[in-house]
Amino acid sequence: MTAVWMICNCKNGISSYEIARTLGVTQKSGWFMLHRIREAMRNGSILKMGGNGPIEVDETHIGPKPRRCTAPNG
Repeated sequence: MTAVWMICNCKNGISSYEIARTLGVTQKSGWFMLHRIREAMRNGSILKMGGNGPIEVDETHIGPKPRRCTAPNG
C-alpha cells in the first residue's frame, strides 16, 4: 500500500529505485511492483492484483520487534 500511495502522490512520477529504497526491497522487486501497480491503475481495476474474490489483510508487523514499554509482571 505504501508503493500505491507513493505513485498516486508524486506529480512527476516515481522511479523503481525510489520505491526500492523506501520499501527496503531490491530494485528488481521495486520495478515489478511499479509495473503491476501502473497496469492496475491503467485498467481502472485492481482485479489482477487481488483476484475475483474479496481481498483479506491480516495485521502482520513488518520490521524490528516492538520494544516493551513496561516491565513484565511476575
